[in-house]
Amino acid sequence: MGMKQLFEEMKQILEQGDDLVLVTVIAGSGSTPRGAGARMIVRKDGTTMGTIGGGAVEYQAGRMALDVLESKSSFSKGFKLVKGQVADLGMICGGDVVVYFQYVSPDNQAFLAICEEGVQACERDEDSWIITDITDETAWAVGIYSESRGFAGITV
Repeated sequence: MGMKQLFEEMKQILEQGDDLVLVTVIAGSGSTPRGAGARMIVRKDGTTMGTIGGGAVEYQAGRMALDVLESKSSFSKGFKLVKGQVADLGMICGGDVVVYFQYVSPDNQAFLAICEEGVQACERDEDSWIITDITDETAWAVGIYSESRGFAGITV
């Protein structure tokens, strides 16, 4: 899944008036299936788009995301990939991964604007970066940087 598809899907979900959870790997150590920056969208019907590595962590994260949709509260959670469990799941070695569960309401016009900006940057085939400030995990802010348009979103 490319970033353009991710932005387009989030934009479509929010424009339909539905909320979503953006699940992002924010840290990892040891041997983990996907590194920091891997993302997955979870919709209210439990369907997903993207991947944070598959296996038990992705399964548990998908289930937790449904709870996030109920509570409407964002947070991070660490997962430990224990070698014995990993072998049973067909995953490589052990490691630790930290996942951020980002609840996004359809009322969040700033996030919707970032999605549109992200789609446009991808259409220009331009490098861009999503910046998420999770200093306060429950009250996150998001921005985007692209080479031609500069920084949009988070204000400091």
